Amino acid sequence: MLSSLYIGATGMKTHASGMQVLSNDIANVNTVGYKDADYRFANLFSTEVASQSNGVTGYSQLGMGASLHDIKTKFTQGAVLPTNQATDIAIAGKGFFKVVDSQDNSEFYTRAGNFIFDYQGVLRDPNGLAVQGKPVTAVATDGTLTLGATSDIALDIGTDGNVSMPPSATSNVSFFTNLDGDNEIEDAANPYFSLLTAYDATNDPPLNPAYSDTMRVYDSNGVSRDLNLYFDKVGSENGVTTWEYVIAGDPNVDGSNLAGGAGAGLLQSGTMSFNSSGQLISQSAYNYTGDGSDHTALDDWTPASVNSDGIPSFTASYSDGSSATIGLNLGFQSSTGQWQGGTGSAAGVTSASDLVSLNATRAANASSSFPGQGSFAKFTDQDGYTEGFLQGIKFTQEGVMMGSFSNGETAPLYQLTLYNFTSEDGLSREGSNLYAATPDAGEVTENLPGEGAAGTVSDHSLEQSNVDLAREFTQMITTQRGFQANSKVVTTSDEVLRTALSMKR
Repeated sequence: MLSSLYIGATGMKTHASGMQVLSNDIANVNTVGYKDADYRFANLFSTEVASQSNGVTGYSQLGMGASLHDIKTKFTQGAVLPTNQATDIAIAGKGFFKVVDSQDNSEFYTRAGNFIFDYQGVLRDPNGLAVQGKPVTAVATDGTLTLGATSDIALDIGTDGNVSMPPSATSNVSFFTNLDGDNEIEDAANPYFSLLTAYDATNDPPLNPAYSDTMRVYDSNGVSRDLNLYFDKVGSENGVTTWEYVIAGDPNVDGSNLAGGAGAGLLQSGTMSFNSSGQLISQSAYNYTGDGSDHTALDDWTPASVNSDGIPSFTASYSDGSSATIGLNLGFQSSTGQWQGGTGSAAGVTSASDLVSLNATRAANASSSFPGQGSFAKFTDQDGYTEGFLQGIKFTQEGVMMGSFSNGETAPLYQLTLYNFTSEDGLSREGSNLYAATPDAGEVTENLPGEGAAGTVSDHSLEQSNVDLAREFTQMITTQRGFQANSKVVTTSDEVLRTALSMKR
């Protein structure tokens, strides 16, 4: 009879433990990234007692109560709700953020993405632990990122308290135009270089052609500079229409050997030819290589260099010592980077066949010559910028932290890393929404968001607790009934003992 008291007590203790699990889940119903727990009971060992059945003596087993067998964390996805904080980050799918204690380098894992940058620019969780990621060290032209070793996500704050983006000189300019008009400037002796020979920097403007436009580019110091583009029609022959062009900077800030003279600011001269359908079919480009004494000496104008993108380029030098080597894309890009044909310099050009030409591919929106539409710029772009200061950040689904700068540019700074375990059940709860790896958790794998077993992330979002209150309350009722029933066993056993003791009187 005494054993029934102890059995009832084990049942009460076991159900009390279950109630503790439930109450902890309910207490954390609004805890960011919290994962609720499931408990399981198990029976205790049994004792054997002699029994007889059909005249045969044997043994039967009597149970000795119940105990809490295990508590498992349920790593199901919690609801993701929006916030107003860019550094609030939610994981959709598998994986954990890694955070590191800067004091002793101890590592923890969490699903709670309520992070914030501290005064040193380090991204930290509410416990002051540093969030881990990989710095972006380079960006390819196709957008592919080169990443460094995993480290604390930290902004590079300068002595002025700002995170800055250094200036970048313009290296490529795209200027796709439609040309429609007559020749306004004509040199019978040099019809393909009439603009060049007529150019005079002492006049304002230096040229008055059929069409002109201006673009803004940036030098090596990040200073904005004007790039002037002049276009004039040469003529048509055998269904081919040819236009000449001249590229020039501001004559007043020219740092080349043409500075101070009539040719100040000149950068490039060339031609574009169009078929009867108005499509660009060839281009030539010449750069000045003389001593600066006479910009009209055509033998000093030789075929321009072609950059790695297959675009004719020129170097603009400025009076303050800055410069920019710029590729001018009018709609033709060469696959070989080589000029074909021509007579060497501009001096030998007397017909279109004497011009150098590129073995090139025409862009879909390349410069054109459609009559009746007027001359206008169809598309302009350049890749330079001045110094900028960080204005804000955002995270992509792949965990790339993008910085927005005051110069209008955006740049990837870091990429978050996520971590997956062979057995999440083996993680140890450490409080404060943290987990620690244990041998039972198995191997940990580092992934980028969206790769391998890792989920994706979203900024301005937090994963909520996955506690299901309806389920918790249902379990609470059954656990309470179990506790009550076991307490009844104890009181009933006590009454039986009292009755047994009173029999001796």
